[in-house]
Amino acid sequence: MLERPPYLRDGAAIYERSFAIIRAEANLSRFSPEEAEIAVRMIHACGQVSVADSIHFAPGLVKAAREATERFAHLVDHEYWPGMAVQSDEALREAIESNSWGHHANGTARMGRRGEMLAVVDGDLKVIGTSNVRISDASVFPHTPGSFIASAVVQIGEAAAIKAIAEARGQSPLAVLDTIMQQA
Repeated sequence: MLERPPYLRDGAAIYERSFAIIRAEANLSRFSPEEAEIAVRMIHACGQVSVADSIHFAPGLVKAAREATERFAHLVDHEYWPGMAVQSDEALREAIESNSWGHHANGTARMGRRGEMLAVVDGDLKVIGTSNVRISDASVFPHTPGSFIASAVVQIGEAAAIKAIAEARGQSPLAVLDTIMQQA
């Protein structure tokens, strides 16, 4: 009988194990060691080893992008990301690695205040500029909440439901939560 490997609970160990599996299964031979590390993270994010065949790196990308930005400066207000502090291919690689998702896509409709650059929903999970549209999934996270985001997604859903019920009843969210807890 095969012995089951121990269940990993440490986030760093889980990532390292996932990356080791990807390195063993993906064809990374055409990449430099630095490119291979980025490719491993890209494969990890989408969950498909075959994506390695579609990854292409462009040397001098930062320089080419900045030159294009300068040419079309009249159309661009400013560079939001990665920002002017990133001036080399190595710095761009580091920016991508530190801002890439792990396994679960999130943060595409970030929560924030009206007027914030990337804010899509407010603290009540309402789409900014609307009155009755809420988003209650992982897209609202302003930052990745960790390796396994399922419980955080459930909490966002519960918060959205409680806020919507409270608004419909003209009550505070705490009053609605209190009613729910009394019924449980």
